[in-house]
Amino acid sequence: MQKKINDVFSSTSTSTSSTLTDPGTHSENLKNDESYSIIIDDSLDIGKFINTSIPIDDFTKCALLEKHWVPPPGYIYPFSIHIRQGKEIKRNVLPVHLQNNHWLVLSDCMKGLFCKYCVLFASNTSNNVTLQTLVKKPLKIFSKLTGKDSDLKRHCNNKYHKFAVESGNNFLAAYHNPQKVIINQINTQRSIQVSENRKRLVPIIETIIFCGRQNLALRGHRDDGFLDDDARPSNEGNFRELLMFRISAGDKTLENHIKTTSS
Repeated sequence: MQKKINDVFSSTSTSTSSTLTDPGTHSENLKNDESYSIIIDDSLDIGKFINTSIPIDDFTKCALLEKHWVPPPGYIYPFSIHIRQGKEIKRNVLPVHLQNNHWLVLSDCMKGLFCKYCVLFASNTSNNVTLQTLVKKPLKIFSKLTGKDSDLKRHCNNKYHKFAVESGNNFLAAYHNPQKVIINQINTQRSIQVSENRKRLVPIIETIIFCGRQNLALRGHRDDGFLDDDARPSNEGNFRELLMFRISAGDKTLENHIKTTSS
């Protein structure tokens, strides 16, 4: 009985060894296998990101747009069979189809064509019609890939496709140059303004702390209005006099604040 069990496992492992991809057991065999590089490179096969519930992060979106999987040399392209005048005609996807349409990508896992922009940026519907071919489902009928009325040409003329391409280009521009994004520019300007406002408060708070430590009263006989060294009365109180002293001593931040403040 023990011998028969071993024989079963031995034959099973032998028959399935070509389909196993465990790197610890078959790494050397896979490295020598030409298809091994295809398996590794197809991590960016866009077909693997269709109808997934997991959100696609920006890094992956950029990679799918710029470094998506492409058929390696010697790759056998998928084909469809059509009956014309009683004869079977084979229509293949060709490299020229991908080269002439920058938005078109081939999915090896789904054996069909997709629009990479529409997959990532098109809405689920257009004119209340659910988007399917080239967006949610691969194009697998290759009989009309060229010509004025081809499937690819008609897809290019769709508004949702044009909008998706524009959205994709805007995404790439923002991804590679985040400093040019309007919201980031606004946030940067706001950060600068906050930093300047904080610097303006420093000499004022330091003066208040100084008066508290020296047990000096803040208010004087007249302590309202603009600080003007030329038009001020003889004594404006400890706080205002100390502020003017700081300005005369070279505190440009405080001086600029006094000159530009509206109240």
